[in-house]
Amino acid sequence: MSHPEEKVDDAVAQLMRDVAARDADSYLREYLLPRWRQVAGDEQEGWEIHLSRFAPALRLVLREYAFGHRRFARLGASVAAEEAIRWVERRGVREFLDERASEPFWKRFVDALPPRGKKSSDQLEGLMRGLLEWNFETYGTRGEEGLVAWVLAEIRETGRLEHVHQLLREIPGFGPKAASRLLRDLVLVFDLEEGVHPADRYLLQTVGGAIRKAAARILPGVGVRQAVPDWVMAGKISKACRLVGVSGARFNAGAEWHYGISTGQKSED
Repeated sequence: MSHPEEKVDDAVAQLMRDVAARDADSYLREYLLPRWRQVAGDEQEGWEIHLSRFAPALRLVLREYAFGHRRFARLGASVAAEEAIRWVERRGVREFLDERASEPFWKRFVDALPPRGKKSSDQLEGLMRGLLEWNFETYGTRGEEGLVAWVLAEIRETGRLEHVHQLLREIPGFGPKAASRLLRDLVLVFDLEEGVHPADRYLLQTVGGAIRKAAARILPGVGVRQAVPDWVMAGKISKACRLVGVSGARFNAGAEWHYGISTGQKSED
């Protein structure tokens, strides 16, 4: 039995094109890249070379993605992580990675936490040790200092996102939204979406408050407060992007800008 061709309303399609074009450009130019520079440092040699190094890559993954939720800011996690990373830089990055010992890093991290953070350090230990162990593993198997270099290589070589997303989710405290946001931003900055398998592109949809506002505009019968599971919402938005012919990563980032960041709100885990 044949099915009529699915079609998106013309006005909705134009809205999606605008969000994926103008608003995605604003997200990159006015929000993402300035924050990357602030956190990871100046990328004079280009982002790919810069983020192949241990310290810039770990700073970025921790401060912009793993610590994205405001509860981590209250615990002073970013400042403490910076102290621990600087200790590694003073000691020698390759020596640290060769030893594969997370305990000295963790000790310096805890020592740099404010009293509130020290009392809640159990909320941070799994996340910090998990990221470090993953970093040790990628360095040992591929010789790459930075986690970002490994993620980029995996996407380019396999065209898949599911296994990377799962590895991130398995790290205690690194939620699915943070995993999707990291993958989405890397795909955006390094222009990788064309090489991603269509079955995995829904993982580029970070579903938070801003994206639910966008979904209420583009998906028939979906309200802002409707209890649609994140993964279902991600699949519906990804399908709408495919039908309209726009980049799913650019639409998601543009929607986060238009319905969230530009209004003073930000999606969180």
